[in-house]
Amino acid sequence: MLNKNALVVTKQVQLHTHNFHRLILGFSTLRRSDKKKWHLNVCVNGVLKRDTDENAMVHSASSNELSFEESPEEYCREILNDPISDVSVEETSRFLIPYPKKDVTYLIDVITRPFRENYVYEPASMMLHLCVERLENEELCSRFHIGPGFNRRLYFLTLHVWILHRRAMKEMPLGLLLDKYLFQFTFQLFKEWLAQRKVPEHRFKKELENCQAFMMKFLVELDQCTLDEDMYPHRISKTMKYHMYEDDVDDETLRLLVKYIIRQFVHISNLDSKHYLDAMFLWADNEAICKPQRLLKRAMPQLVKYGGYKASLAENAARIEKGSEKISS
Repeated sequence: MLNKNALVVTKQVQLHTHNFHRLILGFSTLRRSDKKKWHLNVCVNGVLKRDTDENAMVHSASSNELSFEESPEEYCREILNDPISDVSVEETSRFLIPYPKKDVTYLIDVITRPFRENYVYEPASMMLHLCVERLENEELCSRFHIGPGFNRRLYFLTLHVWILHRRAMKEMPLGLLLDKYLFQFTFQLFKEWLAQRKVPEHRFKKELENCQAFMMKFLVELDQCTLDEDMYPHRISKTMKYHMYEDDVDDETLRLLVKYIIRQFVHISNLDSKHYLDAMFLWADNEAICKPQRLLKRAMPQLVKYGGYKASLAENAARIEKGSEKISS
């Protein structure tokens, strides 16, 4: 489980947790210089500002230094110059799910859409399915050393939620409602994971609060990383190494993870508003990381691994056989 000093962190981050869905993120569009440059202007409800002290940024450079042979500038340049980190709009279009034919006309659909209660609720649910699908992709988890442990899986899931959350803040006002539902589903999933781990009832509420607090702190630090438009790859590396890997990761894996994060962030930013708000897209996987999905269909996870749990084939076969015996009798 998470550290025992989580109570202190909970108190520090409680304000962020309470007001998270009211955050005002000045999400400027991606601009590209030398083929790609990521500029995000972030203001988190008056807490994170442009003039944030350098020493307060993601465990300061003096602590938790990465073991890079090159300078941070060279590290960032190498990350950004790798084609894996970049996704063109044309490439993004290959990961769009085609819309099925509707029984009603386009005009009727537009008129009636505001009166449908689930027109944002359902896409938010599908987005969480997309995030859970990342944990079920064994090739991807193997590449980034995401084992069956609880903490890493929680951070890896939250990382993808953060990417979707940042785009939601660009789609006002619907994005704010979608973002609210997305985090509502995410916290509900946290509860189910803790239940699968058989957390004692007297500790359950506190453990859930700790999980939420640690993840919110993680999200805030990711936002802080993006304040520096020139050094954000280096800052993201330090954040991921400290939080998700707890300083136990090799440089090659960490580099690839940073490239993957930037790639998926650019991909989600390239989506048009309609496909994003309807959750009609897939992650932009690359052969260098994991094989892209062959069929353009919505993510419907069949093997939800709560807290790393996955039933074995023998166990499934025994259940099927037992069920068949009941039916025959």
